[in-house]
Order: sequence, then structure tokens, then C-alpha cells
Amino acid sequence: MKVGTDGLLLGAWPKLGDARAILDIGTGSGLVALMAAQRATNAQVTAVELEPSAAAQARENFACSPFSHRLHLVEADALAWSAEAVPGWDVILCNPPFFRDKPKSPNFARNLARHDDALPIEALFRAIDRLAAANGVLHVIWPTDRLADLSNAGQACRWHEHERLSIHGTPEQPAERVISVWSRAPIDERKECSIAVEIRPFSSEGTPDRTVEFKHLMAPFMARYAAFTK
Repeated sequence: MKVGTDGLLLGAWPKLGDARAILDIGTGSGLVALMAAQRATNAQVTAVELEPSAAAQARENFACSPFSHRLHLVEADALAWSAEAVPGWDVILCNPPFFRDKPKSPNFARNLARHDDALPIEALFRAIDRLAAANGVLHVIWPTDRLADLSNAGQACRWHEHERLSIHGTPEQPAERVISVWSRAPIDERKECSIAVEIRPFSSEGTPDRTVEFKHLMAPFMARYAAFTK
């Protein structure tokens, strides 16, 4: 499966602190779970994936990882699994399917990964509310054109948005995605921050010119950016 910018940022940006139990919902090839296991050295990381070929790839990637003893794959529907799973995750990471009422591909697996028919945000938030520890924190990738749906789903479960990272393709382009951070703890004001991925629009004829901020985040995971380690 293709490694996307959304997944890279969800794996690198969230604050994991001293988390002991991390959950990755919709892990795909396992990228976010692997990055979380690298960063949170004392955490057990559970990754849930429904699509069989993606789950097989994640399983293979976990087995080849030096963190394999702390990575656990659950091949299941996240909503059904959440009804039986023992709650208590300190951090929940999620890059869910978020297209709604959009044209679909003839490829079933692609539709499952991109469209929210099987995992609507309202049901997903209720599942997260069941799974999270009392002080658990959710980090979710979400499109800017559906922020109202995200806010309504979170508020219906009495969760509060603490922070929002706006993701810009370049500094001049409007953000199309955010990483939104939620918990049950009330707050007075949400923290706003942003990152641009590329210095200038990407051309298929050239190599992407990433921003310094993006390289700093990726330095622990990509040898090409090792010089940008803070």
C-alpha cells in the first residue's frame, strides 16, 4: 500500500508522552502503528484493520519490525470489535475513511479505505468513547470540508477538541486536512497550529521539495532527513 503524507504526519506529530497502550484504528499497512511503536518505547500498540490484504501486509510489516513484540494486529471490523474489547487505551490514532457522498471506485478495497459507509464518524466516535482510558486522547486525520461532522460527533459523546494541526500542501495553499486532538477533559480554548508539507507545488517531473518543519518530523524515520534531527 502507498505511504501517504496523512499517515506519516499522524505517526510523527501526535504527543505520545508515557503512553503504555496505543490503539491504531484502520491501520492499513501498519505505518502509523510502527511509527508509534518506535516513538513510545514502553507502549504496547494494537492495530485494527478490516480489509484482508491490508491486514496481511500489516502483519508482515510487524513481523519484520524490531518492535514486533509490542505490536498486535486485530483483523476485524473496528465497530464490532470495540463492543467486546477491554477498554483502556491511553492514545488512539485514527486515519479513517472520510469520503461521504463522493463517486466510488470499482475497487472494493479502495472504497473501504476511503469512503465512510462501514465506519461513519458518528459510530466511530462512540466506539472510541468505549475504548479510551479515562484520560485517553484521540488524534484523528480529518478533511476540512467535513469539520462540522467531526465536531458534532465528538460533542455528542461529550468529548472536547483540544488542538488542531492544519496541514497545508504548500505555505500558500489552504489546508485540506487536519489532525484533530480530542479528550474528555473540558478546555477553554482550542490550540491552533499548522504545517506545510512542501515548499512549492509538487511537479511529477521533479523531486518533492519538503519544508524544514516536515523534515524535522520525519528525521527519526527517514535516513534522508537525518541531518534535520532536533
